[in-house]
Formats: sequence, C-alpha cells, structure tokens
Amino acid sequence: MSAFSIPPPVHPSGLFWFVAKDRKPSHFVWCTTNRARPTPGLEEVAWRLLQHVHPQLHPYAFDFYPRGAVWRCNSRHLWIVELDPKLARGAFIAHLVVNWPLPPTRIVVHPDRNYASFARVGPPAVGGLFCHHK
Repeated sequence: MSAFSIPPPVHPSGLFWFVAKDRKPSHFVWCTTNRARPTPGLEEVAWRLLQHVHPQLHPYAFDFYPRGAVWRCNSRHLWIVELDPKLARGAFIAHLVVNWPLPPTRIVVHPDRNYASFARVGPPAVGGLFCHHK
C-alpha cells in the first residue's frame, strides 16, 4: 500500500431502495460501491444493474421507490444516511442498520427531499435483494 492509498471502508458506501406494490411490506434493495460518496448519475447506473438482476424492477424508474444513500464521513468516523423523508422512521432505519450493517451509535440520518419518491410502501419485510457495483 502506498503512502497515498486509502484503505477500503469497513462498510461499503452505496445506495438503497425500499420496493413494494402499493403499501404492502417493502423489500430492501441495495447496491454497494467502492466510491467514497455517491456521485451524480450513480443512482441510475445502480438501478439499471438491479433491473438486470431483478427483472421485476424494469417497469420503474430509479426515483419511483423511496431510496437513499449511505456513505462514510471519515473525518468524524460516522456513517451518513441520506434518504427519502418518508423513510426517516424507526422501522426503516432499524432495517437499514441491521441489514447494511451500520454501527447504530455511529450513524447520522438526514432526510433529504432530493431522494423523494412517488411510491408509498409498507414497512420493511424480511429479506432483500442485493447488487454490488464497483
């Protein structure tokens, strides 16, 4: 490792969605990335990868379902969670902490209207879908 290398994070950064038909229990769908922080256009690329792996997602645009991003703030040793305001509730946050996994005492949750979506989904169901992107 050179003097300019940064070790990979313990938990990868990435994007996530809660997907459901109407208000039925939602499935946690996520895509990790080796980027330190989500960049413009990454949501669409990640969503296309998820659609390739899970064809049932084809009819929907990346911004249809409630979504968010997770990234590490190295200077403060915290995990930042930016998400659709409708996901800033206990069940969704708990599901994210358990399934990402994130250290519960080291996360900061930021509801962000930039992640606002059209769909209304029910509480998280057990299980989820996954995709990894580099």
